Amino acid sequence: MLDKLLTFFKGSGAGRVAPGAAGQADANAPLDPAHAELIAGDERRNGRAWSAAARHYRAYLKDQPEDFAIWVQLGHALKEDHRLTDADDAYGEARRLRPANADLLLNHGHLKKLRGNLADAAALYMASAEIQPGSDVMLELQNPLIQHQLSESQRRWLQARRPRP
Repeated sequence: MLDKLLTFFKGSGAGRVAPGAAGQADANAPLDPAHAELIAGDERRNGRAWSAAARHYRAYLKDQPEDFAIWVQLGHALKEDHRLTDADDAYGEARRLRPANADLLLNHGHLKKLRGNLADAAALYMASAEIQPGSDVMLELQNPLIQHQLSESQRRWLQARRPRP
């Protein structure tokens, strides 16, 4: 499939990623192989072919190791493929790049909870809530198993943010 993508993009002029004058794409530039891996990874993800998506994302990240969003996508794909230790590593790399991303912290918390590590899940959920106290993370923090992991001051912080009836 990757060969077909490369052939398609080379022949059509679409998807070129080499910049030309004034930051415009250069239609005559060769397709960046990393970008082809990214496209293939996205297609596999959209088709719920998690293992294949992860393989393509890893290939892309070899060339673009600072791409935060794809580390997150790799973590998602690995989690869906039940490769939880690898997913944890991918989310950890994404956290190295952007330690204060609320959505990443929430998703990493979900993975920790899935793995049975409620203390880490609670810490990640709290970190996410402190950045962006959205409904998803606040709901997770109401879980009695997660509440049990929180300190008294964290429970008070949450209580102060609960909507009043």
